Amino acid sequence: MLIIKLTITSSASLGLYQSCRILCKHLHKKTEIERFDVDTRFTNAIKYGDLVFISGQVGTGSTIKEQAEAALRDVDAALSQAGTDKTKILECTVWLSNMKADYAAFNEVYDSWIPKGLPPTRACVQAELYSPDCKVEVRVVAAAS
Repeated sequence: MLIIKLTITSSASLGLYQSCRILCKHLHKKTEIERFDVDTRFTNAIKYGDLVFISGQVGTGSTIKEQAEAALRDVDAALSQAGTDKTKILECTVWLSNMKADYAAFNEVYDSWIPKGLPPTRACVQAELYSPDCKVEVRVVAAAS
């Protein structure tokens, strides 16, 4: 429990007191966890407070471009289900199975998908994905609308 005791001696102190009251009210607010598209091992999207977490999305298709387009469509769908959209993405993590072969082609799809002037923070790494045919996985964290 946080206890704040202030002696108000000026208008500045009154402002600080009011700010502390607002902060304390926010800290005591119960935040519900909303889950969307729940599966046995994972939830596709979780909304917690002002944040939305989207599980890694993989696409179908034989080329990196096809898989990237499908994965990003799935990201859009999951964001929509949680009540937000790609303009609110704060962080994006991308896993490519072959960075050397697929980085440029993935970026071509990604650059046309992400809203101009609103790029999130991003990490892109090479990783062994769940299947040899899987070329890309994309995970995002977004602000709730």
